[in-house]
Amino acid sequence: MKKRYFKYFFSILAILIAFIMVQKTGLSKLETSSKTLLMANWLNELKKDPFFSDLNENTIQNSTEQYSLTPTHTMLTIPVNIGYKAYLIITTDSSHQEQIVEYGIGNFLPYQKNIITNQEIRQLTPRSFYYLSPIENFWKFDLGKEIVYIEGSTGEWLPDLNEQNIRSIQSTFLTYQDHLTEAYDNKNLSFYPSSDLSWLTISLQNKGIFDLNQIQTLLKNNQKMMFIGNKYNKQVKFAYPIIGYHLWNQNQLYLAIYDDDLDLLRFISLEDLLKFGQIVAWTNR
Repeated sequence: MKKRYFKYFFSILAILIAFIMVQKTGLSKLETSSKTLLMANWLNELKKDPFFSDLNENTIQNSTEQYSLTPTHTMLTIPVNIGYKAYLIITTDSSHQEQIVEYGIGNFLPYQKNIITNQEIRQLTPRSFYYLSPIENFWKFDLGKEIVYIEGSTGEWLPDLNEQNIRSIQSTFLTYQDHLTEAYDNKNLSFYPSSDLSWLTISLQNKGIFDLNQIQTLLKNNQKMMFIGNKYNKQVKFAYPIIGYHLWNQNQLYLAIYDDDLDLLRFISLEDLLKFGQIVAWTNR
């Protein structure tokens, strides 16, 4: 009888261990490697920006966590100070070199279920998550009688998306060898686009009105600026306030998009943004 008991005991124990391991596949600690050291060097470049100045090399090495968002995209998160984390979205090229698609810092990070505004949806397991670009990314929930789409970067409810007509774009990227030439951020340039919806009537040209140098000059002169675009095959029109920029390698401009509700600063390349809309100077009317 005892042998039979122990046989069943170890079988049950094995099943429990396997179940726990399955539950943890989405999150793991970053293993130390030469690639990790390159990443740490790149993150140290970010310390040229005061928002990232508290990044600690020991924390980078020991406390970076990685989440599998999709089969091709991974999210890395690094504690910066109390309540704040930095994040990177990375993918790999054909030679397995990691490419940085977007990055940022905030109190609430994108692509984490705790930003979903609907409490009931937040508790559910999504059917899938799609990361098509820093602009187009969403959870898909199957509620039985309906399919619900939730924005991955804001947690907001989306309309029923025509998935067959949505195509991923070839995103701009950085590598761990790139250098931050200049950084500028000013939270005083933030505002709520929802407080004045006149931007909804602006006809988008899908090309840049301002060039790289003009954008830098206007922001430094405290000119409020906004990015306005269409996404999901023009099913959704949206706007983000721009509060700064990072200039990489003297010629790659990443604009600082700020979400006041999430206290989240995201850096997205100007080139990627212009695939969806345009930059405008903004004065609340």
